[in-house]
Amino acid sequence: MMGVLLFIFRLAELFTFGVLYGLRFLYRATLGRLFGHGGSLAELTGQYLTDLFEALGATFVKVGQVMSTRPDVFPPGVINALKRLRSDVAPFNTRLIPGIVEQACGKPIEEVFPEFDMTPIASASVAHVHRAKLPTGRVVAVKVRRPGQLRRVKYDLLVLKIFARLASLIPGADAVDLPSMVDEFTNAIYEQLDFRNEAENNRRFRRNFKNAEHVKIPELVEDLCSETLLVMEFIEGLQGVEETDLPQCDKSIAAASLFDALFQMVLFDGFVHADMHPGNVFVREGGEIVLLDLGLTSESDADLRKHITNYFIGMMTRNGKLCAKAIFEGAISPPGNLDYEAFERDTIQSIDMNAGKNIQEYETTQAIIALLDIMRRYRIRTDPRLTNIFLSIVVLEGLTSMLDPNLVFEDAGQKFITERMGGQVPGAAAAS
Repeated sequence: MMGVLLFIFRLAELFTFGVLYGLRFLYRATLGRLFGHGGSLAELTGQYLTDLFEALGATFVKVGQVMSTRPDVFPPGVINALKRLRSDVAPFNTRLIPGIVEQACGKPIEEVFPEFDMTPIASASVAHVHRAKLPTGRVVAVKVRRPGQLRRVKYDLLVLKIFARLASLIPGADAVDLPSMVDEFTNAIYEQLDFRNEAENNRRFRRNFKNAEHVKIPELVEDLCSETLLVMEFIEGLQGVEETDLPQCDKSIAAASLFDALFQMVLFDGFVHADMHPGNVFVREGGEIVLLDLGLTSESDADLRKHITNYFIGMMTRNGKLCAKAIFEGAISPPGNLDYEAFERDTIQSIDMNAGKNIQEYETTQAIIALLDIMRRYRIRTDPRLTNIFLSIVVLEGLTSMLDPNLVFEDAGQKFITERMGGQVPGAAAAS
């Protein structure tokens, strides 16, 4: 009974905030139409969603973060506004942390961590990260899930599912499969809420990159990891890609290592870090890159890897026809009335316009956003995992351009295929 009452209360709260922020959106949109200012409808919609999600709390912040990774579904104005949700979120009451640690470990926090800095190093929608020391004196990073998160997320996602199914009944709403999108969001959020999933991802990435000279994944303190707590080695000397003062030789090594890591994840392992934004990718002395926050991943089966492989080959060889074929064959539900020749022509043009350029000139982001826009115009709904690959390329383009603007995407890809894979790419035979 109490659960039902809490759900009803949360539903009323969501409805109230939705109406209030909706009225503000209508006011801004009306002023924009009357006086010709205030941004496009997509920009206003993005601002409305961002403000609303921030007001509704951590669950909807996470939903907005996932939405911001789907430029194949939402227009650029909405995506750009939602990116604001990737910034730090206000911390929760740290006086709750000792109880969380004791419940997870079965011991008082003082026995588990004789030293624990209550000021978080980072504060996100799902968790805090704190610096602490073990009884052995080893310094560790402790990721603590926000208290009460699971119950609220359960209610919020149930509301979203109900809304999506009701909205799908509106005529013309089939252009976007809202129920499937909400299911996708739900799975992604639940996976990130259970830190046992992130721990397993960590182990898998550490196995995959055990022979990578310049890729670092933090080692777990296995006996202290649980559903709500993740304890790992504290890595010193981390520098953000955007503000690093490393010498250029180290930056160039780091840039090449980032591309190598992406190619290995996509073409070789079929297991990709799907959240490689600047807050999760760091560099260290010697050109080492450090990958953090491994909760959101994308895994490819054999068929999808074939399409991804062919798309990569198409990009690296400037074969737009192959790229179009890979996208079409990897689509979940291509429309029956698709003008394939027009789609192929637009894809070829999108791929060809940046041939032979380095990272500074190439503008990978613009090329991929243009490609995603083509997919949206032709109503080709692709597998979200393929979209995650596109977005990983976009993000890494920004990171590598800050580290080494002279690095060429095709050269890096062909070098990886030649040196790391003996000139053979899994699935490449399907490209012929």
